[in-house]
Amino acid sequence: MCLSSEASTGRIASCNQTLLETLGYSEEEVLGASLYDLYHPSQKEKVDNNLWSIANDKRPANTEFLVSKKNGETIEVTLKLNFVKDENGKTLYTNAV
Repeated sequence: MCLSSEASTGRIASCNQTLLETLGYSEEEVLGASLYDLYHPSQKEKVDNNLWSIANDKRPANTEFLVSKKNGETIEVTLKLNFVKDENGKTLYTNAV
């Protein structure tokens, strides 16, 4: 599963078909949604910490999360993040696998 999100907003900019099929969502439901919409509610603090780290150009410490599928089931994921930066070194997007 892969997705890209805007560093400043946490909004999902793109994702692959595997993510959609695994989680049971349509592309229209995912694109533009908040990252919070994909994670289990118990993961809010971890997501907050990761978004703060990314916004401050730091590598997030949390990589293991519970993600909510559309049908209510949860799955465990381990994230590998890559940063897409502008010419000044500011993070624009993150690509998560």
